[in-house]
Amino acid sequence: MTRGTKKLVQFHGKQMQERRKAKRDACELLATLETNIGRMTCQIRNISTIGLLASIDSPASLAVGQTVSVSQTELGRVNGTVRWTSTGEFGMAFSQPIPTSTLSAAIQR
Repeated sequence: MTRGTKKLVQFHGKQMQERRKAKRDACELLATLETNIGRMTCQIRNISTIGLLASIDSPASLAVGQTVSVSQTELGRVNGTVRWTSTGEFGMAFSQPIPTSTLSAAIQR
């Protein structure tokens, strides 16, 4: 890759420029999403030290900019902000990066 060239990735069938600031690891972690209207189960699909992508079955609406938290056994409770939403999925940026040791423990589960 030459300097100034950004990696292209596929997202929901569309080719887009990669904008992630940290490497994400694919995973399948069952977790609890907490919002201002309650709790629901979510499935973490990929995660990094600064954020995650998760799917939800609930039709609850999440808004970009909304403050939420995700709880999972190895991760503990992680607070953050919804960065994007799509049908059944959302992206979350963590308020504080999680330690790489915590991330490794979670994805090696």
